[in-house]
Amino acid sequence: MKRICFCLMSLFALCTSMQKEPISPDGFCKRICLKGRVQVVSNLADFKVMEVSQYPDLNVKKVSGGSSASLKVGEWFFVDHNPDFTIQFVKENPDFTIKYVDKFPGCS
Repeated sequence: MKRICFCLMSLFALCTSMQKEPISPDGFCKRICLKGRVQVVSNLADFKVMEVSQYPDLNVKKVSGGSSASLKVGEWFFVDHNPDFTIQFVKENPDFTIKYVDKFPGCS
């Protein structure tokens, strides 16, 4: 009986640790606002993201510039240095999912 309880608790802990990181209604995840200067990296990213075609956690609009203060949540300006946060594209177990849009960026 103890083994069964231990196995179930371990399975629950594993499943909850693999869940996506929630994005708050005001566009924060892990205390970082999801707008501004973004750098794509191959490891040690602030966020692991997965691009999807339907039901994203965040709609992302690529913008060509502007200060982070003037951008809305979901408006990302891709840079090679000095980012506000970094992302890594993954095929499974993302912190959150994104979809590129031309209009209406932000939380879905």
